[in-house]
Amino acid sequence: MTTTTMPYACICGGQALQRWLAHMDMANNSPKTINERARIVRAAATSTGLPSCRLTADAMMEWLRLMREPGSRATYYNALRAWSVFLVRQGYREDDPTLLVPRPKLPRAAPRSLPDEAVHRAIAAAGLQLQAKMLLGAVAGFRPGEVAKVRTRDFRQAEGMVEVVGKGGVRDYVPVAPGLAELVELMPARGPWFPSSLDPRRPMTSNSLSASVSRGFRRVGAEGTAHRLRHWFASTMLAEGVDVRVVQELLRHRSLATTARYTAVGQQRRVDAIATLPLLRPTARVSARTNSNSMGLAA
Repeated sequence: MTTTTMPYACICGGQALQRWLAHMDMANNSPKTINERARIVRAAATSTGLPSCRLTADAMMEWLRLMREPGSRATYYNALRAWSVFLVRQGYREDDPTLLVPRPKLPRAAPRSLPDEAVHRAIAAAGLQLQAKMLLGAVAGFRPGEVAKVRTRDFRQAEGMVEVVGKGGVRDYVPVAPGLAELVELMPARGPWFPSSLDPRRPMTSNSLSASVSRGFRRVGAEGTAHRLRHWFASTMLAEGVDVRVVQELLRHRSLATTARYTAVGQQRRVDAIATLPLLRPTARVSARTNSNSMGLAA
């Protein structure tokens, strides 16, 4: 890899990265996003031997090529891109090296929904706490990190809504499904529903919550995750004829393209869609064959 030389000495006195962290915090990026981006930038600097503020396009490209998994390569590129844009906007650099680095393409991923039977079986076999985690994903469409933070005070029983703070600190309200309304009466009235084992006053981490849900699926012989319950939430509504724009709003997606990655369209719905087309016959091809046969008989 590239080694540090005098032309590539640090130009920010080590301050730019700390300012970037504060900048992302001010922009309401999640702590997980902030920490992960900082980790990636530090890893790039360590691996290339260059100060993080002086990473070059060639060094970035050489380092990114070490990532064989397309998703990881795209994630790392996006972090370096955000870092480079910050350096330019803050006047630390005049050039953005990521403009010379090809953006990694991600292969189209199929929606990762779950079979209905696996969802019902896992929920039926779970205890109260695990049922609550699964139901918040399956009938409210919450992300694992959002599930982990739920408290009884988030529910607006009179309005039939539950408050959720999503990505970027965006606050929204989701209608409460009947099964979820019943759950409120069974869960703790105060404090987080799913407290941390280290400090009961704080919610458990999203990773811990996801791990417990995955274990619940494995106990009934199924492969499922907390996030795939969110996919099931979306795909099930779409299969029942709910408009995709409504599904987008319930998932709290900015882009309909993001919703499309969550919603699996069943084969029967594709068959039914084709069946709605008017019947059009290949008359031109039939005529051509008729003409050809007539010519043969004449010969």
